[in-house]
Amino acid sequence: MAQATTLQRHRRLARVASLLAGLGSVLALYLTWIDLRGGPSAPGALLCGPGSGCATAWASPYARLAGIPVAALGAVAYLVLLALGLWGGRVAASVPARGGERRRGARTPRPRLPWQLTAATGLAWAGAIFSIYLAGVQVLILRTLCPWCTVSALIMVALAIVHTLALPVRLPGGPAAAGVVGGIVLALVHYVPAAGTGPSGTLPPASSAGGVQLAPVSSLVELERLMSAGDEDAAVHVEIYSDFQCPYCAQAAALVIAPLLDEDVASGRMRITFHNFAFLGQESQWAAEAAACAAVQGQFWPYHDRLFASALGENVGSFTFARLTQLARQTGLDEAAFQRCLEGRQMQRLVEESRRQGSARGVRATPTFFVNGRRIEGLVPVSEIRRVAYVQ
Repeated sequence: MAQATTLQRHRRLARVASLLAGLGSVLALYLTWIDLRGGPSAPGALLCGPGSGCATAWASPYARLAGIPVAALGAVAYLVLLALGLWGGRVAASVPARGGERRRGARTPRPRLPWQLTAATGLAWAGAIFSIYLAGVQVLILRTLCPWCTVSALIMVALAIVHTLALPVRLPGGPAAAGVVGGIVLALVHYVPAAGTGPSGTLPPASSAGGVQLAPVSSLVELERLMSAGDEDAAVHVEIYSDFQCPYCAQAAALVIAPLLDEDVASGRMRITFHNFAFLGQESQWAAEAAACAAVQGQFWPYHDRLFASALGENVGSFTFARLTQLARQTGLDEAAFQRCLEGRQMQRLVEESRRQGSARGVRATPTFFVNGRRIEGLVPVSEIRRVAYVQ
């Protein structure tokens, strides 16, 4: 009687394992579908919109293993676990439960464990260790939290535990240990090439993502070098702190910066550096990050002009992620590389650092110019910039 009760318990646990594997399969297939549709900006990406933890994880180099989306690998693992669990559960119906009786002086042969259940247990533990590793990458390296990735990791860990408890006979340490070792090896194989692409929050050095050579960016100094024009040894250095939603900044771009670029920079007399000072709301922040993403493709100034030409007001939808990507396409940027940079918020830290730097230099409003270090606030004629640059 006790043996029959124990066997029923194991069968119930096997059904729970199959249910968990089914749920994991659905979730992993959903995440794979999002990836195939272009990432978190795809319609129907629940809890995975632009700027979310899902977007950051998806845009990072840790989202793939040997070029294959991790979500797709997870879907395969869950489907295999589901098949092995259902198949092995039927085979196990004829296997005696743990703790069967022994006759005195007789040696009871060890029941043969269905290979399907052994394989499922090892695979589940490999998946659990790899899932724990990915969760650590999220928190410790990407400093974000993807809700669906976290749920998937919890399902895989629960699946490994339930599969172990569901075995109708005592499991030797081998399959579980092999799974743990396999998970560690898989994590190392995944981590080493991904970590080699560059620090978190930056694009890979000399990356060819999307077929475009991307500039190495790991600091604000490097980024602003890409947002500059003119000879580094020019006698005059004009800096401008600007917000892409600021109407006076748009006028400064057209009436001050454009003439200076066409004449003074072109003649070698001047160097101009643009500084993001995004303070007018969320869309200012997004636009500044988008401009930085364009800069790593060597297209800052064309995109800069298009942003100012497209602003319709403050936080009215001019600079949503979808609109910023559309502007990038119109500018001729590599859309895939741009989208991964923007949706992954890879430039968020540097844009925020630029604003803090401006505040430390006394910037209180936009536009604010610095001509060889001398601050000039507000929209001034190009003649005033030249007077300060060359007369004094």
